[in-house]
Amino acid sequence: MALPFKTAQRLEAMVKMGVLCLGLGQAGCNVAVVQPRQPQPPLSVSVSLSPSVASVLVLRTQTFTAIVQNDAGNSGVTWTLIQAGNPCSPQCGTLASSGANQEIYTAPTSVPNSAIVTLTATSLADATKSASATLTLIVPPPPPILVSLSPTLVSVQVLQTQQFAAVIENDAQNGGIVWTLTQSSNSCDPGCGALSAPAVNPVTYTAPSSIPNPATVSLTATSVTDNTKSSTATIMVIPSPVPTATLKFCDDVDPNCLAKDTFDLNQIRDLFIWVDWRGVPIGTHTQTIDLFLPQGHFLYISYSDDFAITDSSNGSATVLRPMPVAGTWITQRQLSGTWEVRVSLDGQLMETKTFQLFVQAAPTAKLNPIRTPNRPAWRNSYQFRQKEAGRGLRVLQRARKCSKSSYLWA
Repeated sequence: MALPFKTAQRLEAMVKMGVLCLGLGQAGCNVAVVQPRQPQPPLSVSVSLSPSVASVLVLRTQTFTAIVQNDAGNSGVTWTLIQAGNPCSPQCGTLASSGANQEIYTAPTSVPNSAIVTLTATSLADATKSASATLTLIVPPPPPILVSLSPTLVSVQVLQTQQFAAVIENDAQNGGIVWTLTQSSNSCDPGCGALSAPAVNPVTYTAPSSIPNPATVSLTATSVTDNTKSSTATIMVIPSPVPTATLKFCDDVDPNCLAKDTFDLNQIRDLFIWVDWRGVPIGTHTQTIDLFLPQGHFLYISYSDDFAITDSSNGSATVLRPMPVAGTWITQRQLSGTWEVRVSLDGQLMETKTFQLFVQAAPTAKLNPIRTPNRPAWRNSYQFRQKEAGRGLRVLQRARKCSKSSYLWA
């Protein structure tokens, strides 16, 4: 059955408004009118940065990540470096992409006028949406000053010297160093030694004339720029060793010659006196050799030779003194016998030793009678060869007439 027009129109309106009525046309039917649901507006884009605050050393890097929400198209962001509201790259640093919505910031080589830099990430989907991070540019602290000493442990004999050198690193002001001598943390100069200058590098330490108590001395080099930086060397003051001299007599200039105590006066040309020193203090010294005659014990000759002991020689030195023999009064007057040699160091007698000069006895002649019959004349003849003081051989010849026999040197 067709509904009246008005009823149909009303019903259509009720359906459109979503009205539910339990009975159509019933009396008392309540009609509820529901407004149609409006579509929800889209959520706005939001941007945030991580980290939002950072301190970056010059020439160092920092990675930033932009977090974009509600960007259906994943459009991403644009990055900007700003100082005082204006773009400032590259003076305030540079940017380099390292992935989606991620950027690496590199600080400049030096801090610009303003050490504050703003990094902004702006949404490409909605340019009104952005986020910023605050960067503080800082200069790295200078490396600490380093002080080192050479040598760090040394023994120094009384009244001897030792040089020390300090090496200073990372001292931009070149302030230098100050030297101090201490014992048990207390200043001890000059009782424990003396320094050539308290602020000169390198410095020379001179040990005292006697061993201090305690014998350990500390030498400290302290930076003038930063007095918390220093280095210390330990010095042991030790007594001077007793010098010793060892004599060796040779007829050869070779230092490895075989030592002798006796020499043939007619065969030796020069006598070489080797003196081996041990335990001599550092410095220049004078060696004196006195030679005394066998007869009457008078001084024949005195020799003086200077030699030096350095800090690396351990007090050792070998001094050679040749003494001519052939062609001197020694051979001319046949000064054989026991000679005495005295060795002194800086005027102090250190060693005494003797050697022998002798004359080789002539060989004994042996006569052998030889019969030489059937000869009209008889002769007695002989030959003898004798060495003499490096001058070669001398041949002596003699002849005699005899009545019945001849004699020859065997």
